[in-house]
Amino acid sequence: MTAQTLHFTVDPYWLIRFMLQRHHEKHYHGNDEHTKAVRFALSDLLYDGKDSLTNDELYQIAENYFGKESKEFLLEPTEEQSAGMFQIVLKMPRFEEKVWEYTLKGYGKYEYSVIDLNTRVERKTRFAHHYETLIEVLGERYADKFNEMSQKEKDDFIMNNFKLIGKRNSMSWYTPTYPV
Repeated sequence: MTAQTLHFTVDPYWLIRFMLQRHHEKHYHGNDEHTKAVRFALSDLLYDGKDSLTNDELYQIAENYFGKESKEFLLEPTEEQSAGMFQIVLKMPRFEEKVWEYTLKGYGKYEYSVIDLNTRVERKTRFAHHYETLIEVLGERYADKFNEMSQKEKDDFIMNNFKLIGKRNSMSWYTPTYPV
């Protein structure tokens, strides 16, 4: 049998997205080493949907990885190429924002946590110990400012700058049926 050369055109954006999807499925999908926030954010960016990477973003990823001069792309990329391009996605501000969104929805590192919205730090706590953890964070980070506030200002500060995460019951469980 003689070898034949075929000439055809492939959408480079589809190839890049497919390569990133394969890397995601191999290393991230269902892997509990990564938080659900990371896994969900990657799914949003890599698969079709309103938040998926645009062609311009895919072009930028390829350009950052291969350089501006290279126009060649392998149909069967190496693991090194896939991992390298994937690392670019993980450093994108849009990816970090999606992870933050999912962390605020309760898919971060911990089952129970206190999130400081100013510093974007998720602090681990135990079941029914959010108040203790909140007081620790206030003492460590905001002691000078917090001690000078009135009680109303303290309440507003806590409500506007912290989010408490717990996964025992769904959010609807905490919402009264007939609000006062």
